[in-house]
Amino acid sequence: MVTLDELVAAAARPVRTGPTAFPHAVVDSREVGPGDLFVALRGEHTDGHRFVGDALRRGAGGALVREVPPSVPAGGTVVQAADPLRTLWAVADRRRQRSPLRMVAVTGSVGKTTTKEWIAFLLATTFVTFRTAGNRNTEIGLPLDLLELTGKEGAGVAELAMRGPGEIRMLASLVRPQVGVITNIGESHIGRLGSREAIAHAKAELFESLPPDGVAVVPGNEPFAPLLLASAACDAWTVGEGEDDTVRARDVVRGPEGQEFTLEHAGERARARLRAGGSHHLVNALLAVAAARAVGVPLARAAEALEGLEAAPGRGRLVRDEGIWLLDDSYNASPTSLRAALEVLGQVGGGRARRTLVFLGEMRELGARSRPMHRESGRMVAQAGVDLLVAVGGEDAQALLEGAREGGLQPDRLLAVADAEEAARVALTHVREGDRVLVKGARAVGMERVVEVLAQWQPQAPGAEAAGR
Repeated sequence: MVTLDELVAAAARPVRTGPTAFPHAVVDSREVGPGDLFVALRGEHTDGHRFVGDALRRGAGGALVREVPPSVPAGGTVVQAADPLRTLWAVADRRRQRSPLRMVAVTGSVGKTTTKEWIAFLLATTFVTFRTAGNRNTEIGLPLDLLELTGKEGAGVAELAMRGPGEIRMLASLVRPQVGVITNIGESHIGRLGSREAIAHAKAELFESLPPDGVAVVPGNEPFAPLLLASAACDAWTVGEGEDDTVRARDVVRGPEGQEFTLEHAGERARARLRAGGSHHLVNALLAVAAARAVGVPLARAAEALEGLEAAPGRGRLVRDEGIWLLDDSYNASPTSLRAALEVLGQVGGGRARRTLVFLGEMRELGARSRPMHRESGRMVAQAGVDLLVAVGGEDAQALLEGAREGGLQPDRLLAVADAEEAARVALTHVREGDRVLVKGARAVGMERVVEVLAQWQPQAPGAEAAGR
């Protein structure tokens, strides 16, 4: 709920008055619901002011604008501000200051959305819980979500994006977290920042923003953990399987569809089960437990709730295990997340899989190091014992194939295709019963199309000649 009084207090000026309260604030006219406030923002590719009329015709109760369009449909409130986004921030900031909840903020190169969702799940076992929606983790999405705060929440979790230095600090100033979680330092955005160390310094802004009574949480085996934790002027916790980790897993029994372990923290122990394979998902779960514990969730309750978690679509989820085993990791890709996905793939099928196939799209935002990092990723795939690599894209896809050849994969086990649609057609002709298949790639490549096709895969009719032998 956003009110006209809140907008006026943030230096906005009513030009035309109608409704004085709006259920939600939105920046996309196609998402307008009855009575909502449409916020007209200027972006890189379009100007929201072009859609004010459309938003009001769709039922918006009002519009927050910089300039009043020449023709506006009757019936809605129109509020003018010198900078609508700054006004949005001011209202969201006041709302956050009035909310007594303990907030967790999550960032990292890989796994931050999964970890954020899992933290929210654990917090909800004990508190009325706020969480940011999907991956709305930017200077626009975060204030929109914070405007949903009601004051009844006892805990919350927000995901913070990072494109360059200063951004995490800026977002943290709005979110005001008491607990900070950094999932890892990988290669995402290395094209912009130049090195993993520079990425670590940018991510460390989260820990710098925590209050003295806060808690900073990071995996104990993260190579940049000392650098990150040195930025925190509060309690510092690590998670993992090490003896010195604050929240740790012991006696881990792993499988492709889950893992069981003993959860330990502050002298307490509880047996837990996670319905997601891979050591990276175990780390995400431990980060979620640590955040929940820092806010006040009992260990036994957190351990019991872990069984209700699972990998989100596109993020290392086993989407079918009949006929073929299909591991969907199509949401995004980096060398770090590829390594984790190959680990899980090696467990899928429990030794019964006939062949291992990888459909791998190009990775993005790797900058000048993109080609060598793709080549190294190709070697990684070859060393994982893959039977067929289908590389999707242009020059970087060729680098994947070069690396795979260097790693020992024979030319007849390598295919290059231009895009995800072609990869989907190749999947239909090459995947056979008993195969285990990994689908992965940068979001922009659209590898979910391959997943959609293989999710409906059916074995060939008896006697049909299988392709790709």
